[in-house]
Amino acid sequence: MKGTVEQAWKNRLKVIRAAIRLKYSIDADNELNRVMDEEKKKFYKSVQMGRLPEALDMKKVTGA
Repeated sequence: MKGTVEQAWKNRLKVIRAAIRLKYSIDADNELNRVMDEEKKKFYKSVQMGRLPEALDMKKVTGA
């Protein structure tokens, strides 16, 4: 019986971990979609003005 209880606990942990990871994955996808849309507009506006935008600063992109 002990093996069954331990396995049930491991299964429960796996479900909890997967749910939390999925939550943050969806949040990240939503943020990426928003940021990419904004960045695409900035990029093409700069191109229409005849210049390529400057390289991205990773600290600004990640908010670090």
